[in-house]
Amino acid sequence: MQQRIRLNMDEVKRLFEAISGYEIVVHTPYIMVLKSQKGTEVTLSSNGRMLIKRVSDEKEARTIAQDVLQVALKAQQLP
Repeated sequence: MQQRIRLNMDEVKRLFEAISGYEIVVHTPYIMVLKSQKGTEVTLSSNGRMLIKRVSDEKEARTIAQDVLQVALKAQQLP
């Protein structure tokens, strides 16, 4: 069963600014685009959906998605 989430994108931005490894390319109340040092691009929406570009395979994409989600979930808004 999937769980619905809602992220506070201002808080997500603050969390990613505090860690190294990702540059914030775009930030709005609804979406954020991150770029890794390796050139991978992650588009994260406030509902937790992600689009991951510039990866070599699905395994790498899953690993990156887990890393990003682990940080982003710290900014989850309660219903």
